[in-house]
Amino acid sequence: MLQWKLRTRSTVSISVAAGGDCLQTDVENRIIAAAIASFNQKGARFTMDDVANSLAMSKKTLYKYFESKDELILAAVKKGFEAVKECERAICEDSSLDIVQKIRRVIVVIPKEYEGIDWRRLSEFKNAVPQASELIRHYLETGWEMTIDLLKEGIRQGRIRDIEIPVLKCMIESSFEGFIESSALTDAGISYEQALKTMIDIIMQGITI
Repeated sequence: MLQWKLRTRSTVSISVAAGGDCLQTDVENRIIAAAIASFNQKGARFTMDDVANSLAMSKKTLYKYFESKDELILAAVKKGFEAVKECERAICEDSSLDIVQKIRRVIVVIPKEYEGIDWRRLSEFKNAVPQASELIRHYLETGWEMTIDLLKEGIRQGRIRDIEIPVLKCMIESSFEGFIESSALTDAGISYEQALKTMIDIIMQGITI
């Protein structure tokens, strides 16, 4: 099984395992999709039985691909953020969009196959699967190169104010972490999508010229 490691800002080393090479097999993708559907229904309390039953697959077969529920969750998180990066690249390469449109879309992009997820429930992983929370935070805080390049180009074109980009990055990261690590949105009856739209509206109003 493929192994990879990452180090979060809290210097906690996390090892993540995933079956197969880079999660590219159809079976693994189907299992991850079923796990996401189970998470939407039951939150972090979903079981490997739930995943196996939804696929009409035996647990023995399921465990050939993912040795534990934690491993499956970590693989799903990794695949999800890889999909985000693919969408970001597509936006950056879309010649029909101007620089302001690209910035707006890149910051809040959600891959189509992940639009049905209630992202607010990711906070449930904090206690149930701490490594998943650490992995999510790692992805939120890294991989900003494309967004930063767009912001710099926007400033160069005179479409974006000459802002301190690291400050904006910290503001956006904090917003994302607040959305998924607290119950504030749920308590207020605000969906994750509504929160993203409100956040990006406020940001773009503040930084565009």
